[in-house]
Amino acid sequence: MKLKELLELKRDAGEMIAEGDARRDKREWSGAAQFYRTALNIDPSLAHIWVQLGHALKESGHYQAAETAYRKALEIEETNADTFVMLGHLLKISGRPGEALQSYRNAQRISPDDLSIVREIEACERNLGEKFYKGEGTHHLYFDISDLIFYIGHHDNLTGIQRVQASIVLALLNVDLGDVKVHFLTYVNSKSAFYEIDQRFVISLLLDLARQSEFRTVEFDKPAARDGYMREATPFKPPPPGRKNIFCLLGAAWVNRDYFLRLRNMKNAGSFRILFLIHDLIPIFARETCDQGTAEVFTNFLHQSPQVVDQYLCVSESTKNDLVRYFSRHGWKIQEPIVTRNGAFPVSPVEDLDVGSIDRDLASGNYVLFVSTIEGRKNHIAAFYAFEELVRQREDAPYLVCVGRLGWRAEEFLFACEASQFLHGKIKILSDISDIELKTLYQNCLLTIYPSQYEGWGLPVGEALSFGKLCITSNVTSLPEVGGDFAQYVDPSKPTELAAAIRHYLENPSELARWEQRIRSDYKPITWESVASKILAVSADSFRMSARPAAPTLELGREYPVLALPRLPAELMGERMVKAISSARGRHWNTGLYTDEDYFIGQSIRVGEGWCEPESDHTWACVEGAGLAFSVSNPGRERLSIYVAFRAMEACIGSDLIIESQSTQVLRKTIHDTTGHFVIHGIKPSSRLESDSYLLRLTISGPSDLAEKLSASDSRSPAIGLLRVAAVAETDIATRLRIVEQVTFA
Repeated sequence: MKLKELLELKRDAGEMIAEGDARRDKREWSGAAQFYRTALNIDPSLAHIWVQLGHALKESGHYQAAETAYRKALEIEETNADTFVMLGHLLKISGRPGEALQSYRNAQRISPDDLSIVREIEACERNLGEKFYKGEGTHHLYFDISDLIFYIGHHDNLTGIQRVQASIVLALLNVDLGDVKVHFLTYVNSKSAFYEIDQRFVISLLLDLARQSEFRTVEFDKPAARDGYMREATPFKPPPPGRKNIFCLLGAAWVNRDYFLRLRNMKNAGSFRILFLIHDLIPIFARETCDQGTAEVFTNFLHQSPQVVDQYLCVSESTKNDLVRYFSRHGWKIQEPIVTRNGAFPVSPVEDLDVGSIDRDLASGNYVLFVSTIEGRKNHIAAFYAFEELVRQREDAPYLVCVGRLGWRAEEFLFACEASQFLHGKIKILSDISDIELKTLYQNCLLTIYPSQYEGWGLPVGEALSFGKLCITSNVTSLPEVGGDFAQYVDPSKPTELAAAIRHYLENPSELARWEQRIRSDYKPITWESVASKILAVSADSFRMSARPAAPTLELGREYPVLALPRLPAELMGERMVKAISSARGRHWNTGLYTDEDYFIGQSIRVGEGWCEPESDHTWACVEGAGLAFSVSNPGRERLSIYVAFRAMEACIGSDLIIESQSTQVLRKTIHDTTGHFVIHGIKPSSRLESDSYLLRLTISGPSDLAEKLSASDSRSPAIGLLRVAAVAETDIATRLRIVEQVTFA
């Protein structure tokens, strides 16, 4: 085109813009839009005129066309903060607050010091949280996100179970809550109590965590988070009587102390159904792949859960089968677990980056991506051996990019990397990267691998497929559920299979392209909205089934320790081990050894807020607020005696131990020594049922300064410590005599 013609077009475009501006100033929006369109037909590179067209269309009520105009302006000039702000305004009035928030955050990334953008972000976050905050609802759903709070006290970015929790919560923004009002709880370990976190703050926090750390604006106290506490949290108050309440554990609560006592108190204080989402049983069925301390804590946690859980949810059929297999092994009957599955990439929208901004060596896209915590179970060593073979065979071997923080039993892989200088630079490890960076890595990789040995689900497989990328993964546990016909499977114990599969697609790029095309056209990602909706539906349905009793059932004549499960030194062997087991687990009133089940039942008879955490030789109760709740299997309708062994703090000597049942005093006993026992005789069966329920309240009545003396010696203010309890039929003379031989009851 000649210069004269070009100038003529520019002049014509300028005339159209001037006419459009004149119409705009008169608020003649349709006319303004027409002239701006004409100008853009002449010169479509005018980003600022696309913005003006967007304004005119928005004011005319044509929101979809206005959005297209704003986005066209951003394609031309992607660093204009004002355009992102204008798009955010449009999305906000269009009823799309989540996308509006992301647009405002894109603007803030460009203009971080603009306070007006900060105010828009804060307003958007408040509006999002209002969805959970308003209304009463016929059902109140309390999500326990304790471990997510604990996790962000230690790490900058969410992974695994914590990523699942955040995605489910954010997906709730996009589904119909119906008559359910949503709450969020966190367990504060230093207080041994639940706190409720403001819903609006939770949404702001989770959306903020999806961003790169340098662009985050939500502040919180990291040391406090490690205890489970947020300043936006207040002590949980029991709901009013008659309300339908659901408690749903989304994550990993086994790090919380005396957790099940708090759940029993919830059940006793209100009409609660308890739901647990089970992500995997790795610490049980793949125990050798994880930290043994974690495995023990997890096993104990799961072992106690049937006492209070009304409904289990599982992320996969494989996890469901493992859970049923574990409980069947112990003879426990539970409601059939419900499979919820998992979505793919987090629900919060994220902007794109240049791969070169993460690692310049990866800008060409010549890399295979392995997203996972770097630990033994994930089988990074197999990936190393596979790439070692590829590097030997091909000069143009791609990079292996491992994205994840360091975890348990990664030593073999890390040693191999160090010894080989990371396969001469071909292996790269990235950790603590944001969702934005992870999305970019997925979009630009050749393919992904995930040779894990055991999974409960397998998020990276679904994530890869959601980006249209092939994943070469293991043919075990839940992974075929996630990948279906769209992933390729190998034996995780054979690195040569993994190497051969990768090499095949490097040598046959057209076949890889066909795989990707089929994934993009036929793969239907599981949405987090569908997962959230399933949990909502199960929550509402939970009141159609009978609730699991909060109190355990005692067998007549059986002795139960109110103690922590003993842990023996690992180095013990032979006769020393036998003696240690006998010493730690030997029954006092019966013969034989306590089972794990005995300990868990003994712990679970405790109710009330006045209890301390179980210890190895007793469990302390305070002056008041402690109680015992249990049923007794009594098919013969016998009169019962309840035997209890205890120890007492010295400050309590001379005080009275008072036992009440439904405000009726059943026993008053003066404490004469630091060790003692009491028995409640003549308890009559209350019905024709085969078991009766009992609720006993324990109180210490002493001098007015007793509580002060107790707290001076121990900040927990413990008064008496329970050791063991037994319910015995009065006709069972043999058992009663055996107990009397051991102790003298006053």
